[in-house]
Amino acid sequence: MWRKHHTGEQVREHAGEHVEEQVREQAGDKTEEKIQLLACRVQGKLSASELMNLLSLKGRRNFLQNYLHPAIKAGFVEMTQPDSPKSPTQKYRLTAKGLALREKLEEK
Repeated sequence: MWRKHHTGEQVREHAGEHVEEQVREQAGDKTEEKIQLLACRVQGKLSASELMNLLSLKGRRNFLQNYLHPAIKAGFVEMTQPDSPKSPTQKYRLTAKGLALREKLEEK
């Protein structure tokens, strides 16, 4: 019987995807909390560094993976220059959905 031989890289990649999925499932509620925290703090247009300072975060990778990217993906935050995501002058602002979330949270 012939079996497809998996390279070590393929196995690591598959295992990494599985672990990421488990972490996302376990952190689901925390991601929502982080988006809410970000929505409450964003005022106007701010750079990633300014947002990190508002949240008292120092790790850029952590901030991007756990706060900013999920907030963008969920439609609460948008880039001011979506055609140039890595622009040094890139700023971020709340969308209408993000503003509605902030208002809802401020009422509580």
